[in-house]
Amino acid sequence: MRLFNIPIIVVSLTLTFGWPDRLAAAEIIPSPTNSTPCALTFGWGEWRPLSYIDESGKLVGLQIEFVKAIGEELECKINFVQNDWSGLVAAIEQGSIDFIPDATQTKKRLQFALFSERYRKDTFAIYVPKTERDKYDDSDLTDLINSGFRLALTRRVLYGKEIESWQNDKSSNQLLEYSDNLSEHIEKLVAMKIDGFIEDPYVMAYKFKRKQFELDMFVLPVEISSHSARFMFSKKRISAKFIIRFNEALKKVKQQPRFKTNWLRF
Repeated sequence: MRLFNIPIIVVSLTLTFGWPDRLAAAEIIPSPTNSTPCALTFGWGEWRPLSYIDESGKLVGLQIEFVKAIGEELECKINFVQNDWSGLVAAIEQGSIDFIPDATQTKKRLQFALFSERYRKDTFAIYVPKTERDKYDDSDLTDLINSGFRLALTRRVLYGKEIESWQNDKSSNQLLEYSDNLSEHIEKLVAMKIDGFIEDPYVMAYKFKRKQFELDMFVLPVEISSHSARFMFSKKRISAKFIIRFNEALKKVKQQPRFKTNWLRF
């Protein structure tokens, strides 16, 4: 994914906005230790209905409320930093923020990150314009590859073994197009630079309900493996001992009635 090429927005729990330098922010927000009070910098991206700025300028969404509740359980102040997914993963590696959500644990990421316990399943589906559904309605992933299907993925997102096999196949990975967010996927689809894209059905259902697409979309009946989602922490800022505390808070918050939703399925 790309490095930071969009402004970073820092939001405190009181949701005041500013434009501080990334490194300066890292210097003034201490890494959590055994002592309190503590402060955590949480990286988030536009991902309706889970995390977004509403019409009044307030940072809202189920994911945001979930993280705030964990912060309250830990007695930690949460500072919210916005970027796209690519920039957030880079920030974890660089040590300029503390943690981000919905990450898959891998050997490569373990070199620079620590992970919480699993708290949900990441699921994905492939979407095409409804006008094109007859071309692919009965297709599996092999059929799509053989047909020359141009698929858009989000940079640095892990999609499961089926898509990873496609990415690792030298003869077919040239069909893959990479974007930084769903908006870019849609732009490329409208411009006919791709044939379809992958996204979380939970997010897409929200957008369908609010009629936020220029095109009517159809989800292909292609099976894609789910990943276990965890919070990912920067090793440069967070200790392994703190992860134990975080996991205890995470477990308690998940049991709260307001968070017993389909999104937190596992």
